[in-house]
Amino acid sequence: MSATDPLTFAAVAAILGAVATAACFASARKALSVLASVRIQAQFDILDEDGMIVAINTARNAPSSIDPMHRFELTTCYRLADGASDGVRSDTLVNSESPQCASQVWEINEADISINCGLSVESSSA
Repeated sequence: MSATDPLTFAAVAAILGAVATAACFASARKALSVLASVRIQAQFDILDEDGMIVAINTARNAPSSIDPMHRFELTTCYRLADGASDGVRSDTLVNSESPQCASQVWEINEADISINCGLSVESSSA
């Protein structure tokens, strides 16, 4: 699709409407740290005023479930980001004939953290 495709603009308008309020009080964040002797740079789109991590993605179809690797990625961001709460939201911009913004919200739980339990945080900075 080209940049002038009306579906692209409609899809962008849909997601901007969904995140406009949060974006007023948030900023893109980068977290740098070392986990299990591996240097990690985690980047996510928004850390809102309540500490919720918000990731914005694009896809051709709306997700039917939370991808385990995406959940792992955002759990890692939660562990590295200063001021993050256990709330996470993934907004997927669906670019199809009927554009939409599909949001998935969850809380980081013990199962998420246990997957990362072998990765110990040695240092962190945002």
